[in-house]
Amino acid sequence: MADSNINAFNTQLQGLTSNLGGSSTQTRETSKVAGKEEFLQLLVTQLKNQDPLNPMENQEFAVQLAQFSQLEQLIGINQKIEGGAGESASLAGYLGHQVVLNSSSLNMENGDGGDLNVNLASDASNVALELLDAEGNQVGRFDLGPRAAGKQSIAVNDLPVDDGEYTFRVVAVGANGSETELAAKVAGVVSGFVPGPDPKLLIGNREIKLSDIAEVKLAPGQVG
Repeated sequence: MADSNINAFNTQLQGLTSNLGGSSTQTRETSKVAGKEEFLQLLVTQLKNQDPLNPMENQEFAVQLAQFSQLEQLIGINQKIEGGAGESASLAGYLGHQVVLNSSSLNMENGDGGDLNVNLASDASNVALELLDAEGNQVGRFDLGPRAAGKQSIAVNDLPVDDGEYTFRVVAVGANGSETELAAKVAGVVSGFVPGPDPKLLIGNREIKLSDIAEVKLAPGQVG
């Protein structure tokens, strides 16, 4: 009984994570309120129905509270970004989270370009990345591997290209060899920040203006 309740909670928690991708402030506010209510209901249900001979472990309970706290924090940050008050948000609150950028180019440094967020309508036998120079000439095409249907965050690293900024094209290759171009968004995990009158976030060694951030998300693997 306890295990099933824990699994149900984690499933619900993942659902709350997806609410962070809403398109309006009103939707985010609704998600925030609903999230708190659902969390309390699930918590009470777990405590009522857990096996007294095998109660929920303190460690598991602490993990659930920490995950919910992360979601609450991200909802607040995204609301500030949508309201144009992103610069007033605490810089430390971004650390360890993935930020999606308002960018149509990849900044490559030492073969690393951060992450690409894509949404696959169906399984792909391969996802390929094409890098283009300033004149639109293809610099290279790189296989990023097979991917399952759904939202994916794909790391772009270890590519044999010169440092610099490139426009790009991402395609999904189907089982029959057909190619479909994907709408990919540039992203990266925040590793540090630079405070001051013009604060910036760090993705690796790259400095990002807060005004360039479209969305803040949990980093890949943080919720599961």
